[in-house]
Amino acid sequence: PGREYAIYLDGNGPTELTLDLPKGQYSAEWINVATGGVLHTESFGHAGGSRVLGSPRFTDGVALRLVNR
Repeated sequence: PGREYAIYLDGNGPTELTLDLPKGQYSAEWINVATGGVLHTESFGHAGGSRVLGSPRFTDGVALRLVNR
């Protein structure tokens, strides 16, 4: 808890997620679930609390891998 997160979203997007995250330096990877390819990556510092993450466009599901380094 607080170090690594995996989230699966079904359906089509883009969409936004609001997550309650602890303080840290994060890296996020949005992954195409059909191919395993990375659609988008980003890194950000976070002071703790709510954080909105916007997904890239996707069809038939997408996965988010979020790591607090």
